[in-house]
Amino acid sequence: MNSSNISTVESWEIQPVTPIWDILLGTGIMICTVIGVPGNVFGLMFFISTSRMNDFFRKLYLFICCVDICTSFSVVPVAVSLFCGRAPVLFNYTLVCAVWDICFVFLQKMSMFLVMLLSVSRCIVIAFPHRSINNNMVLSAVPLYGVFLMLHKVLIVTRNGIETSYGIDAAFCYTWGTFDTASSLLWYNIERVVYSIETGTPPLLCFISLVVCTIKLCSSGPTESSQQQNKRAAVTVLIFTGTFLICNLCFLHSKF
Repeated sequence: MNSSNISTVESWEIQPVTPIWDILLGTGIMICTVIGVPGNVFGLMFFISTSRMNDFFRKLYLFICCVDICTSFSVVPVAVSLFCGRAPVLFNYTLVCAVWDICFVFLQKMSMFLVMLLSVSRCIVIAFPHRSINNNMVLSAVPLYGVFLMLHKVLIVTRNGIETSYGIDAAFCYTWGTFDTASSLLWYNIERVVYSIETGTPPLLCFISLVVCTIKLCSSGPTESSQQQNKRAAVTVLIFTGTFLICNLCFLHSKF
C-alpha cells in the first residue's frame, strides 16, 4: 500500500447509478442490521445462561452469535455509501478502508468456518451416533483459524502492488492488484487461490453435510427419546445450514 495515499481515497469516480435500487439495497442492509443485532444479542444471552445444551454446541453457537453481531455492524458503512449516491463517506480514508476490508473479510470467512464446524459435527453425530468427537480439538481450531485469517490478510495487503481502496461498483472497500511487477501479480494470484479455498470449502462441506443428514433423518425409523432430541436438534441445524448456503450464494458469486 503506497504511503503517499494514506489520508483519503481518491481513486473513485462518480458513475451513473440507479438511486432507487441503491436506496432499496441500503434499506435492506439496515433492516438486517436492526433485526440481526438484537436477535443475536438475545441468542447470545440465551446460550450463555442455558444449561440444557451440550457444552460443545453451546460454545459454537456463542461464537456464531458474536461473529454475526459484528457482521451486522460492519455493513452499516456500506449502507451509508448507498444512501449517499455511492460516495465513499466513511470509506473516504484509506486507513479506515483497509481496516474495514480486513475485518469484514475476516468475519465472513469466520462465519463460514463456524457454520461448517457446526454442520459437520452435527452430521457426524447423526451419521455415527456411537462415535465421539474431540470437542476440545474442534473448538481450539476456531482461534487458530482466526489467527491464520488475520496473518494471511495482513500479509497480502502489505505487499507492494497490492492495494485496498473503495470501489464504486461494489460500494465498499476491497483488495486488488496493480500488477506493476511480477511480484504483485504472483501475490495476487496466491491471494485468489487461498481465498477460493477459504470461501469455497465451508459451503461445500456444509452442502455435503446437509445432504447426508437429510438422507439419514429421512431413512431413520422409530428411535429412543434421546435420539428424538438429537433429531429435533438436527432439523434445526439443517434449516440453519440451508439458510447459510442460500445467504452466501450472492457473496460467493460476487467473488468468483
